[in-house]
Amino acid sequence: AVASLSGIRDAEAELRLEGDGAFGPVAVGDSDEREFTVENRGDEATGSITRTIGGAGFVFFGGCQGEVLEGGESCSFDVRFSPDEEGAHSGTLTVSADPGGEETADLSGDGVDDAQLAISPDIEVCGTEVPAGIEAEVHECSYSVTNEGVLTTGPIDVALGNDANFELSGGDCAGNTLDDGENCAVDVAYKPEDVSAHESSVTVSASPGGSASAEASGTSVSALSGPEEVEISAEVGDSSNARVIAVTNAESTPATDPLTVTLAGADAHRFGITSDDCSGVSLPGEGSSTDRTCSISVRFVPESDRVHDAELVFTDDDPADPNKTATVELRGVTIE
Repeated sequence: AVASLSGIRDAEAELRLEGDGAFGPVAVGDSDEREFTVENRGDEATGSITRTIGGAGFVFFGGCQGEVLEGGESCSFDVRFSPDEEGAHSGTLTVSADPGGEETADLSGDGVDDAQLAISPDIEVCGTEVPAGIEAEVHECSYSVTNEGVLTTGPIDVALGNDANFELSGGDCAGNTLDDGENCAVDVAYKPEDVSAHESSVTVSASPGGSASAEASGTSVSALSGPEEVEISAEVGDSSNARVIAVTNAESTPATDPLTVTLAGADAHRFGITSDDCSGVSLPGEGSSTDRTCSISVRFVPESDRVHDAELVFTDDDPADPNKTATVELRGVTIE
């Protein structure tokens, strides 16, 4: 009798390496990582797996090294590309086992400048002699923001250092990204709340992209304006001639409420108001073709041979608007 034997032989161990080794552009000093998978496509077990890598800027880490894969099993590891200089980089990744064979993958990447934001101009004056506290007054600064790097920036954030007197009023930077060489705009409005000189930083930032800052500035004045100082001279014990002092409501502001006029200061009693066209008067404002000015006449009577100082203060009676105030320094000088 003759017996016939037949069967299917197990497939030999066979390694397969899968992964994308084309990293593309990566900023110098930064890094990118890709995962690679090693699979045993055979039925029999592999020998101990060995990984090798060649090429500047490429390293591997993770699993597979020294592992044995049974049929159908797989393992994975990562390759990191970290360029330390600009330009094209290339390398080769190899995995091998006996049995199992050898598999290779090409590695490539470009070292490039990172995204880098820049803003110009460095300093911008948004407005001078801007009436304080007037919502209708809009004085703007405009800035250009550019990506001077190669990579695309992350979403851009725009921040002001002084948001009490400045506010973002327009532009297309906030929340957007910039490709290499692209630019966007930032508009800043100067809306002073008080009478002073004001400054604010204007900072744009993104990741990637870093940050860049410029400065916005402005000066504000009271909506009511008059001379800063008036000098009046007289002999001791005598009275000076009356000096006329006028104040004006800014053309771009609303009409004032009725004005109050007071004399203040240590020597206020040596000055006197001889005529008054301002007290109780509302000065016209924006849109009016009538006179926006009123006047006061002041005399000076010195008590001794020295300089006398006082203030003549014009105030809008509206308590909600402290910025409509004009102060004139009075300087009384004695003559022989």
